[in-house]
Amino acid sequence: MDTSLHPQWGRTIGSYSLPSDMNRTTLSVDSELTGLQAMQKISQLATEGRIQGRESLEENIDIKMLHCALNLASDPATIRQLANPPIISGCICLMKTISRQHPRATSLLVGALNLCLLERWGTLDATLATVKDYPDPRGSPQIITSVKVAGTIMNQFTGMNIGADFDSALGWSTSTNNRRQAPLLSRLDMSTLFDLMWNDRKLFLQALVNDISTSCGLSGLFCCFSRYVARAREFRQGPDDESLKFRLFELGSRYSLVAPEYQREAMMFVMSTTNCSQKWNNTPKHVDAEDSRLMMSSYIKQLSDNRDPILIARDPSINPTFISLVTDAQTQDLLPEVMKCTIKYGWFALLDEEEADKLEGLNDIIFGGLWWLFQPPHNRPYRLKEITQTQLIDAMHGGDFLDWVACILTRLGPASRTSAFYLP
Repeated sequence: MDTSLHPQWGRTIGSYSLPSDMNRTTLSVDSELTGLQAMQKISQLATEGRIQGRESLEENIDIKMLHCALNLASDPATIRQLANPPIISGCICLMKTISRQHPRATSLLVGALNLCLLERWGTLDATLATVKDYPDPRGSPQIITSVKVAGTIMNQFTGMNIGADFDSALGWSTSTNNRRQAPLLSRLDMSTLFDLMWNDRKLFLQALVNDISTSCGLSGLFCCFSRYVARAREFRQGPDDESLKFRLFELGSRYSLVAPEYQREAMMFVMSTTNCSQKWNNTPKHVDAEDSRLMMSSYIKQLSDNRDPILIARDPSINPTFISLVTDAQTQDLLPEVMKCTIKYGWFALLDEEEADKLEGLNDIIFGGLWWLFQPPHNRPYRLKEITQTQLIDAMHGGDFLDWVACILTRLGPASRTSAFYLP
């Protein structure tokens, strides 16, 4: 991993430790008071209208203060204090302007957003009761609330599909059937946050891999992003709707590579709302070779654990097509292992699937992903080294790929689209 400093965050990439604010604790009165004071100062950034006054506040907010505010999320008795929308806007101000605080500001933002969403969905009290009575005394309040957010998001997206107004919880609803609420995020804040995530996508992914903040779960944040992109014409001037969809889909695909298991199905629901045209495949999904290596390694890790094969087959975060779009000329050494993993996933999915239409979809995913390892469709092509070609062929042979093809053809029968295409 590169040991250079993050240009905004000011910390060495790969140097993150597991912060105490992710553990379940009981805060002392002094710690609680210090945390409340820190949170108040951060919240004031959102309400301080004068630029000069905001700059003065920012100068007095340091990493220690952010840790104090985050400590409130570790105690079941104080985590409710994060259900305060100005904290979200204050964190965005910090992310824009202060170099050293970025990771902790992001963690605080996510924690506050999750609590605010639960409050507006009317489930915060029940969730906090669960946190309080959780049988494992080590259970992190942040993770428990993240689990609830992920589950509620799946229900909310299902409701949205049958006409429910999801935007009302975000305060963006124009419906007259719902009580209007103040926006959780202003249009400017939402646009700023989305741009920050996109412009810093490489180093943000590095932080997720090396920082415990990934355990908090970002499905709530991506839920907001999905609604923002859906209403882009109302929210901003700049990139067209398609470009924003492409950015959201890439950000979501990146996060899904490293997301905790309990976040993955919720992310699938969020991603399903973003329909990208074939032009999305025209550009590579990595910033540089280092970024490519991190994503390819994360994909390999997904398929190299000891989980039950059926669980792997049903894991919505595994995306062979996406990973074939992040390969780079300088990361060819990982291609054979990526191919092994994709064939392995194909076998697991084949064992779990019976319906013909889904088998044809699986065939498209596996064949498409493998073919693009040899010949990427994007506008940054490269030539495979001879040794890489040999290793790829060996990987196909070692994974019994031809046997997999034979099984697909046998299961589908001669009348299928797949059989008609691949049989002479």
